[in-house]
Amino acid sequence: AGKGCTEQQLTPATFGLQENPLSSIKGDSAAENAGLLLGVLEGNAGPHRDIVLMNAALGLWTTGRFNGLEDSYQAARISIDSGQARHALTRLVEASQKAPKA
Repeated sequence: AGKGCTEQQLTPATFGLQENPLSSIKGDSAAENAGLLLGVLEGNAGPHRDIVLMNAALGLWTTGRFNGLEDSYQAARISIDSGQARHALTRLVEASQKAPKA
């Protein structure tokens, strides 16, 4: 770790989540993976939601806008549970379909 950096090992338990085997989140085709992600954004619980929340929390934490992992995890959870994350994806899809083709 460099100056101003710390090294930390994070596990699902860090976020109060149950640990699951990698096989429980492994997807298959792009279509199946897209369906799994949409399911998470629509409120499906389970290992896929857990991994999305952990990754989103880490991403949010790096912005420096949150007081720690717990705050960033709660922000990610609220975004999914409120439908904000799903709405953002819908807007992104719509914008990409309107974008001029190269």
